[in-house]
Amino acid sequence: MMTKPLLATALLAFAFTGTANAQQVFPATLTGHAQLPGSTFVTAPSGAAEHYNVSGRFTGQEGRVEQLYTNMQATGLALPFPSQPLQGFSGIRSLGDDRFLVLTDNGFGSKANSSDVILMFNIIKSDWDTGRVIVEETIQLSDPNRKVPFPIMNEATPGRFLTGADFDIESIQPVGDSYWIGDEFGPWIIQVDNAGEVLQVLATKPGGTLMRSPDNAFALTPNPGESLADDVVVFRSGGYEGMALSEDQTTLYPLLEKPVWDSSANAPETIDDTPCYECSSSILKPANGAIQPAITRWNQRITPSAISI
Repeated sequence: MMTKPLLATALLAFAFTGTANAQQVFPATLTGHAQLPGSTFVTAPSGAAEHYNVSGRFTGQEGRVEQLYTNMQATGLALPFPSQPLQGFSGIRSLGDDRFLVLTDNGFGSKANSSDVILMFNIIKSDWDTGRVIVEETIQLSDPNRKVPFPIMNEATPGRFLTGADFDIESIQPVGDSYWIGDEFGPWIIQVDNAGEVLQVLATKPGGTLMRSPDNAFALTPNPGESLADDVVVFRSGGYEGMALSEDQTTLYPLLEKPVWDSSANAPETIDDTPCYECSSSILKPANGAIQPAITRWNQRITPSAISI
């Protein structure tokens, strides 16, 4: 469901702690809505393997399920699907004139069950009078020029389409003729062109600390009794969830969803002994189609009761 952007923009409700506590209220009134049905699907892109004519086959409790519509969900939908799901959206950006750039999430919730979902973003238009959402364009992600630094699910295929087992894409910003996408598995920052082809995949080192999660392709799973490597400091599903763009379009602010692990304290990071959520982000500067490495680490202290959307 989408609310009218000028009057019902998603609120950021942060409760900051410090010498002074202040909360600013941003009133909003819902004046209309438009809805895209959950059972909205698109076909697999031309050049993709026949395998991708079905999605959700790995969501069964005991693994693979090939028979369509046999894995019933609490929502009333049943998997596997005979095509690719357009829903749900993990990122959204207004393009003006009731048009939106929306990012389809990585699939069905994890790397393990989303390998038959092709990653995509869409441009949609909301008709507030009829309550309909029109899908104007769908752009599937691919890596034909081998920019991804690790083996992808479709490594040996001609199309090299990216799947929900490769990245967990959560945020998107358009800059010039390309798009910047925040990922949780790495966490990575991905730049793609307007055809969805990868231009670069960046690891980030805000403040000199490499951001790496247990789902990173280069993170080794420890043996029983052993600990994760010290360079795994980002929690699973704690990578780049949100990403803001400065008004002059010169700076990106990708934001981690969860705290960073402090291996020296054997605990999540704190600021002035206060637990922090989303307490670290990178500041990235696109320039001439390229991007500088993360140059700044920006810490913010947010109480556990805070909410961010």
